[in-house]
Amino acid sequence: WAALIGDPQHPLQDRVSLSKFAPGSVFKVVMAIAALEEGVATPARIDHCNGSYRFGERTFQCWGIRKGGHGAIGMRDAIIHSCNVYFYRLGNDLGIERIAKWSHLLGFGQPTGIDLPHEEGGTVPDPEWKRRAVPRDPAWHPGETISVSIGQGALEVTPLQMAMFAATIGS
Repeated sequence: WAALIGDPQHPLQDRVSLSKFAPGSVFKVVMAIAALEEGVATPARIDHCNGSYRFGERTFQCWGIRKGGHGAIGMRDAIIHSCNVYFYRLGNDLGIERIAKWSHLLGFGQPTGIDLPHEEGGTVPDPEWKRRAVPRDPAWHPGETISVSIGQGALEVTPLQMAMFAATIGS
């Protein structure tokens, strides 16, 4: 028992409600909903993916299934093929405040409210969150929005939140 309780990998932790992970490409659906609802994009929006996206001094890569990128790609195919470049641009157009707003509206960043003894809320980053969480570098950097737009960066969700989100969009 002592070995289980002291195990640094926490084998007894309820990972469904207490573990937080980057949602990755599944978050691109949240991005599409936010962009549609905010009028930033329509389903007909076409962007061009050449395999990377230059933002400031940094180059962000697509996930690399095709040499040279996905080419001209619309929202539906960007979701199907998980085109990072499409969502980097969409995230830049939306901005972190609207991404955070829709993330919260879709159930991320707070406990689900299911009757459980303990539940993590996850992290939906925005400038206010960063000021509190990272006092040594409190300014929100635009490149951080790019990472969040593909479900990475400081964004953290629980598996339970992802299941609730799937149920929400599936109903």
